[in-house]
Amino acid sequence: MTPSSQVRQFVFACTCLALFACESMRTPPTDTEILDSYKAYNQRVDRVLAPLLKANTDLCPKTKPDSGARLHRLADYPKRLRPTAKTLFMARDTPSVFYTLPDSPAAKAGLKPGDEVDEAHLNTIGKENIICAYGFKIRFEQDANAYADGANIIVTSGLLRAIDDETLSLVLAHELAHNVRAHAGKPLKDEFEREADRYALYFLARAGLDYQNVAHLHAATHQPHQGRAQLSPSRKNRQAYFKTIIKEIDALITKGRPLNPTKP
Repeated sequence: MTPSSQVRQFVFACTCLALFACESMRTPPTDTEILDSYKAYNQRVDRVLAPLLKANTDLCPKTKPDSGARLHRLADYPKRLRPTAKTLFMARDTPSVFYTLPDSPAAKAGLKPGDEVDEAHLNTIGKENIICAYGFKIRFEQDANAYADGANIIVTSGLLRAIDDETLSLVLAHELAHNVRAHAGKPLKDEFEREADRYALYFLARAGLDYQNVAHLHAATHQPHQGRAQLSPSRKNRQAYFKTIIKEIDALITKGRPLNPTKP
């Protein structure tokens, strides 16, 4: 984990918000508030994304073992925040645990924040927990947005403040689909959005998550890649397409057939 650039972005964003009185902030955030928010955002996205990465490995071109422990070092943080990171997170010069995912191999092994550990040990702990080899990054921006870059899912803090975990799961599944289907870096097409929506609902269903109600909520309130997309399906068309895929998945489940998004 290399939180330095993300923390710097957050410091800059919070400073701007304070100066321009955005989000009703009357005073600049303290260093503790900055780092607490940084950790909370990472933990939330990590937790919601985890079952999607775990349940869909057969559809991902690349996989990796995952212990569920996230590491950091003191040098990962800007100099100004290092004293607070050392006190608040027990960050040190050598790699140590930042946090562990609930019920992960690392958590079950008893690893706790502040524990010193090396990558080799984590690989041993997580060798049987195989997940899709995609990560995530948090951008500290006021705009609500999410997009994929081929290797990671980028989510803004503005989006995290605007939606609940149920809707976030669909957003992450949609962006994961863009990565899995190698859409990143290609000219944006409506067919890519439809394919990502299709895979997203299958990803959710395969992970045992709600693929029905959440779809309607997302279709009614959000557009994919808000502020970045040059082309995206209309809300009405997208909601109708969601309903079609939901019926398709329901039928497969009723018949006891595999949930394979590549075979309509």
